[in-house]
Amino acid sequence: MYDEFFSGVTTKYVDIECCPSHKTDNFVVCKGGDEQVVHLHTVYETENYNFNFLSEKDLAIIKTVKAVGCYFLKDSVWGLGIVTGDNKKKLFSEPSDGMEKIYTGKEIRPYRLNPAQKYISYDRGNLQQVAREEIYRAPEKLVYKFISKKLVFSYDDSSSLFLNSANILIPEIPSMSIKTVMAFLNSPLFQFMYMKLFGEVKVLKGNLLELPFPKISREDDERLQLLVDEVLRGDDSKKVEIEDIVFSIYDLNDEQIRYIKDVVYGKVN
Repeated sequence: MYDEFFSGVTTKYVDIECCPSHKTDNFVVCKGGDEQVVHLHTVYETENYNFNFLSEKDLAIIKTVKAVGCYFLKDSVWGLGIVTGDNKKKLFSEPSDGMEKIYTGKEIRPYRLNPAQKYISYDRGNLQQVAREEIYRAPEKLVYKFISKKLVFSYDDSSSLFLNSANILIPEIPSMSIKTVMAFLNSPLFQFMYMKLFGEVKVLKGNLLELPFPKISREDDERLQLLVDEVLRGDDSKKVEIEDIVFSIYDLNDEQIRYIKDVVYGKVN
């Protein structure tokens, strides 16, 4: 694996050397002068057989999470943001009569939206691509960054419009409110799972569908909702309590939790 780029090319590249040999359960990856032995079974653990080089520590966490998780987002409602066909002509920095605010991916932050910076004349017939009206106007919905290495989900209860740099999710998970689902999706644990299993620079629906949600009690759901409400009101200190609850539901130990946080916050790969 190489850290450099070819001239004019922005994607990373690898060099694979093949030669006749006996069957083996391992292969060697060289990067920056270092060598790492990778077990084939770690590749098979990823959803798309990604070469994400999972360690035994990674595998133990992933297996634990999958064992506890029993629900998925398959019954949820999904929507794409608006494609105007010409942003320069159809988006405005200042509102005028008949216009309404429209959010972009730039305003999406964990849990809360930043103020919208653009306005649009919402004529569905004059736009290149729109989702169903009831998706945009839902009384509650989650929105997430489409171009992102990490999961970033915000809550919207203002029936607002979103540009196509954001996608929309109205989740349906048994025993969980929409705010509780958001708490899991924004948690370091789900960030870790997404990074290790997929490693994409786009947040794809197909990948989100693979994330395993647990069955939780009514008490845990209510507790998480209340903590999310505090975060939505601006108390970011409650995020730590949310993280602790998510970790405890999956019964992860202190060493695993430290490792997950180190991976998510960039201290280890």
